[in-house]
Amino acid sequence: MRHVLSIIICLIILIGTIILFAVDTEDLVMGYTQIVQVLGKSQLTSNEHLIGSRYERKDDYAGGYMCLADSVTGRDIPYGGCSTKNRKLMLTGKINRQHGNVNIHIRYGSECEDIQFDGKGYIEKELSFCGGGNYIVIEYENFVGEVDIKTEYIK
Repeated sequence: MRHVLSIIICLIILIGTIILFAVDTEDLVMGYTQIVQVLGKSQLTSNEHLIGSRYERKDDYAGGYMCLADSVTGRDIPYGGCSTKNRKLMLTGKINRQHGNVNIHIRYGSECEDIQFDGKGYIEKELSFCGGGNYIVIEYENFVGEVDIKTEYIK
C-alpha cells in the first residue's frame, strides 16, 4: 500500500513539474489574475439585488451609486473586488438621513473601516486598495433618506 501511495505522489509531482515548465509564466499569472477577479466579482451585490442602483459605472471599482430609501434594511456592496493590482480611488458623496441608520464601510481584506461623514452628510475619503479583496459596503437599518456616492480613480 505504501508503495502505491509513493508512486501516486511521484506521478503527481512529475505531472505538476511538466505542466509548470510547459506553461509560460505570464500565462500562469494572467490565469491566476482572472480567477482572482472572478472570485472578487462574486462578492458584489448583483444589479437585480441592489437596494439602490449603480450609475456612470466605469468598472467594478469606479462609478456612482444612488439609493432613495423608504424604511430599508439590508446591505449593498456596489463596488470593489479582488485583485492583484493596487488602486487609488476617491470616495465622495452625500447622505441625507431622515430616519433610521446607514453606515458605509470599506473592507480591506479582513480589516473594516467605518467611513465618517460630516454634520451635513458629506463624505470625502481617499481609498488605497492594495492587492486582495477590497469593497465598499453600505448597510441600512430602517433607513429613510438618500445615499449618493461616487468613486473615481486618482491619477
